[in-house]
Amino acid sequence: MTDPWLSPVHADLGGLPPVLIQVGSVEVLRSDAELMAGRLGAADVPCTLQIWEGQMHVFQIFADISREGLAAISEIGAFARAVTGLTVRREAA
Repeated sequence: MTDPWLSPVHADLGGLPPVLIQVGSVEVLRSDAELMAGRLGAADVPCTLQIWEGQMHVFQIFADISREGLAAISEIGAFARAVTGLTVRREAA
């Protein structure tokens, strides 16, 4: 399957903005995440690949009961702020 509409690893990835990929170490899509990170790097797209030890697919959904899920969501926010240059403004309590 080399159609980029069916498998984005075959697409022209040049020009994409920085990418964060989070994947669990025991997830079935880990090899796909690693392949995509490699392809992004080859296209000179800044890519951060985070492999979360012992985590399954979409572990972030359990953020309310899993410290790893909560930490991963925090990483997503930090990444978004870093690549957009935004800062968090906190209101005085």
